[in-house]
Amino acid sequence: MLCIGTQTVTIERSDRYDWAIYAIENEETGKIQFGYDYVVDENGGRIYGNHPWNGPISQIDFLNLPKTREELMASVDQTCWGRVCSDDGSAWLYREGEIVAELYAAAPVQILSTDEEWTQIQIGDRIQGFVRNENVQAGGSFENEYSYYASMGAINQSSQSEGDSMRKLIIGQKTDGEYIYLTRDGISGYEEYYAYRY
Repeated sequence: MLCIGTQTVTIERSDRYDWAIYAIENEETGKIQFGYDYVVDENGGRIYGNHPWNGPISQIDFLNLPKTREELMASVDQTCWGRVCSDDGSAWLYREGEIVAELYAAAPVQILSTDEEWTQIQIGDRIQGFVRNENVQAGGSFENEYSYYASMGAINQSSQSEGDSMRKLIIGQKTDGEYIYLTRDGISGYEEYYAYRY
């Protein structure tokens, strides 16, 4: 932790950088948490988007950190962000016309392009594909998405030694059975079993 004026800044190890900021706390707003591509709202939901505090700490302007939740939220750019939505709780991810994975409802995605029928998306830093337009809702607000994942039984506790940045959120499953994960540092990938929890 680092104290700057009346604020306490939480700095932890990151998958993307050696160290990154994960929380700002002061008397007026309490603790404001965020990850690489989201901030946590007052209800515990996540607002996905780009913000100026997601880089390595050597590039952060510590003298101009947000002092209120409103300042922080106003700095989040939700352009090109969305979430998976579906009446039956999941949506199919396609590549080259073939189904490659099932994405759980509320999974956060970056919207790369859209045509009359399809939306090209990216999950985290590396997974891309297409979903039908009706399966993507534009905007980066995600309320209570983790209660859905928990109800799927898809989240298990990691060991304490792994640290927060190594915890993974399961957001889908490939057709070969591997699970799709996303970390708080915006790193995505695949693994064979549930092993982590946010």
